[in-house]
Amino acid sequence: VQAQAAPAPACLSLATSRSCPEFAAFSIAPDRNLFTTVAAFDTYVATTSGSNPLFLNFFRTQYSCPAWDGAGLRYAQSFVCGSVIDRSTAEFGCNARVPAGPTARPLCRATAAQTLDSYAAIFANTTACPPNPARALPASYRVYLNRLPATPPASGCVSGTVKDISYCGFDTAREVTAFCAIAANTASACCAAAQAAGHIIAATATTVAPAPSLTLDPAPVDNSASGSNSLGASPLATQSAAANSANASQESTTTSLRPILIGGIVAGAGILVAALFAAFFFRRRRSNAKAGGAVAGASSKAQQENIQVAETMEVIYDYTPNLFDEIELHVGDHVILKVSFDDGWAYGFNMVTKQEGSFPLACVAPI
Repeated sequence: VQAQAAPAPACLSLATSRSCPEFAAFSIAPDRNLFTTVAAFDTYVATTSGSNPLFLNFFRTQYSCPAWDGAGLRYAQSFVCGSVIDRSTAEFGCNARVPAGPTARPLCRATAAQTLDSYAAIFANTTACPPNPARALPASYRVYLNRLPATPPASGCVSGTVKDISYCGFDTAREVTAFCAIAANTASACCAAAQAAGHIIAATATTVAPAPSLTLDPAPVDNSASGSNSLGASPLATQSAAANSANASQESTTTSLRPILIGGIVAGAGILVAALFAAFFFRRRRSNAKAGGAVAGASSKAQQENIQVAETMEVIYDYTPNLFDEIELHVGDHVILKVSFDDGWAYGFNMVTKQEGSFPLACVAPI
């Protein structure tokens, strides 16, 4: 049994989107708990970045990868743009009248495959992620990948957002510099874009040379045939230490971000992130959340309506997550319920999958 989303309001046109301009012909369904404006959606897309402390700590907790440094994830923001459009089309009927053509192209399947391959490579890196427990992405990720045409339509496909292409799908200048320093990648279209954007770090006497073992496939080229969609091990598992620094130019987060798990952040940054989390988390699933996720701390009354509990529950209905801070549930799993919200959602820890996040309260029952 799957929790069904409420009927969506009018779809939001991406014509003015700054994060997904390549998809301007499409529309998305708003989410009252996440984004009700295009500006809020753009902020949400910008959060999906290894150099963003909120996403970094969410990833570490969600996938039990406590030492992940934010490096190695590729084309993540392009994947978010495409997958939200796909879900809005499939579940809410947005884009039913959008004619296929050069202005309305899907994300290239090869690009989406590289995103999932990069997740798999991070999971396979035992330095970042211990061998146990077993890790799996939400089933909706693969559903989206499988919906993309194996061969691009005649009008072509989108290789990635401008931001992603200018970094070859990576998140930092250090990563793209290491990637483009490899002879096999130098002539790729994305390396030319990265050079033009000024994202290639000039070599100096003190610059650490890129590891010669880093061999990655170049970014997919628009209108080309789709690449492999294998989710197995990727050369990204050999990412060099030169790719581990966070991107100092990463877009700043705002209060329309989706609340996600916050771990320990050093010095003053930790205090700021913890404050943001406190504001976001307690407003996450509230049905009376203000449109657009406006910046504000949760009121004392709102916090009183979020019931703090610590009870072990059993899953009685399967649940497949639709967003990255939700967790997957299978009948029979034991879940430690930590917070119960007043709109039928809860927050807790799945003792079987070792994932922590949000889920529908109706899917669990006392043991």
